Amino acid sequence: MIKKISDHIFSWGRCHAWLRPVPKRQNSFYLEDLMNDRMFDKPVFVKNGRSLIEEIACLEDALEFLYEWPKSRRGPIYETAMKACQRAFEGDFSLSGAREAFATFAKSANIFEEVTTPLPWMTAPKPGQGGIPA
Repeated sequence: MIKKISDHIFSWGRCHAWLRPVPKRQNSFYLEDLMNDRMFDKPVFVKNGRSLIEEIACLEDALEFLYEWPKSRRGPIYETAMKACQRAFEGDFSLSGAREAFATFAKSANIFEEVTTPLPWMTAPKPGQGGIPA
């Protein structure tokens, strides 16, 4: 679902936003630049429930996942990942360090999913298939 945020910004997820072309003013703030600065170089995949695999592609995804993590399952590695992501959000820590801390947390919680082949939504349909299975 595409959600209209303002006259120029549309969002279809936590990590994805785009701007309609507008005249760029000098020293202006663009959400697109901010979003690109918070995207991980490589997503982290985690198991969420029994069989659902969730893609954590940006800092906001990681923070939301950590905020929703059950309090009874939180520990020192969780706290380290949370602090790293919060500090990266504030600009006091590297994005790659926050991603690594989140991945370490996921491995310690046994929810890390190693994706070696592209998942169906990551590949383009073959020519002539139209992307919709028959």
